Amino acid sequence: MNGPFGTIIDELSVSEWQLDKPPETEAATDVKGGDGGFSFQFSGHSFQYDRLGLSQE
Repeated sequence: MNGPFGTIIDELSVSEWQLDKPPETEAATDVKGGDGGFSFQFSGHSFQYDRLGLSQE
């Protein structure tokens, strides 16, 4: 996906504190590009990556 600053984002690190339990897979799902970033699902949680960084939705 294109990141908020025009570079390609191949992978992101999700901190343990953002998850309830260890993920079953390392793959994100439902990845959607948006204005200035993108959103995705990972380990049952919704995340947003934009110019402010990674946050939970």
